[in-house]
Parts: sequence; structure tokens; C-alpha cells
Amino acid sequence: MLRLIRTILSIVSLLLALTTAVLWTRSWGKPLHVSMEKQTSIDKDREFHRVFEFHSLDAGYISVRYVRAIVDYSYDRAELERMRKANPGIMIHVTFDTWYLWPHFSSHANPPGKTTAGFSFDYGSHESSRKPSSALTGKWIRLSLPHWFLILLFSLPGILHAAHRFKQRFRLRRGLCPTCGYDLRESKSTCPECGALRSPAPPTP
Repeated sequence: MLRLIRTILSIVSLLLALTTAVLWTRSWGKPLHVSMEKQTSIDKDREFHRVFEFHSLDAGYISVRYVRAIVDYSYDRAELERMRKANPGIMIHVTFDTWYLWPHFSSHANPPGKTTAGFSFDYGSHESSRKPSSALTGKWIRLSLPHWFLILLFSLPGILHAAHRFKQRFRLRRGLCPTCGYDLRESKSTCPECGALRSPAPPTP
């Protein structure tokens, strides 16, 4: 069972490495941008905004970002109602600064301005205070990694698995225990050192 899990993980990791390599090749001259934004009403005065962005850039790195914030419009609506009561019979259309808070705050989902060889990481929170309540409360997190690093990272499990399998086959051909390397030429069934079952040596091509 453990061997099957290792094999599956190795295949998945190699597929991820291949996908990253394809993205890297495709990004030259044609960067890939994927953005998902969702807005949910909490109540009549508050909205919950979320945005997730994925970028594969021709600068040679992948950038992933997530931003979320709660925007409170209660102050704006109360002020608009006060103005209408003070000026009955007059149509009043006013745009308050609160309406621009989320578009400005969501800019944290943009690719970072500077990276160190494609590496960057930043996160933070912000609260735009307005009495009697806060107009915007939000957080963001951004991570950027170069394509070559992700290819190496994803390839590592597959490389280690292949090296382990090669080591086992090499030991079996020499009559050694594939688990601990103990000499099994005088042993019939199990390894006296670790108790592993003795497997027949693979055929020599």
C-alpha cells in the first residue's frame, strides 16, 4: 500500500512539473492571467468581497494572490438619508469615498512590483476607520515563485522515488536485502537484519 501511494505521488508530482514547464514555455510573449472575484451581501449595509488571482508571467515566475475584505456602507447611506431629509423634494445623487475603497484595496492582488530572482512574499491587513463604524476591513496574501524552482520542487518526489527503485533493483541483483542492504546470499526467505521478505532478483536485460 505504501509503495502504491509513493508511486501515485511521484506520478502526480511529475505531472505538476510538466504542467509548470508548459506554463513557463507558454508565458513567453503571452502571460497567463486567471482571476476570480466574488461579492456577497452580508446584510443591507455590508458586503463581503473576495478575489483570487493566478499569473504565469513572462518575467519567469508564477504569482498567486488572495484578497478579502468587508465593506460597510452604513455611514454613506445614513449620510445620504440625512441630506435628503434636509433637502426635501430635491433629487440627490452622491458618491462617497467608500465606493472606491474595495477597488483600491483589491490592487493588492496585482503582481508584486519587485521580486528577488522571482521570489517574493507579502501579506497584511488594513482597516479604514470611519466613525461610527469601519468602512473597510481586509487582508491580503501574495506569493511569487520562479518557474524553474517549481519544476525542481515538483520533480523532486519523482526523482527520489526513481532513485529508491533503482537502489532496490541494484541490491537485489547483488543478492542484498532491498530494504537495508544486508547480504542475503545465505538467507532463504527473510532478511535476518530487518525481517523483510526476500524478493527474487529482477531479470538482467
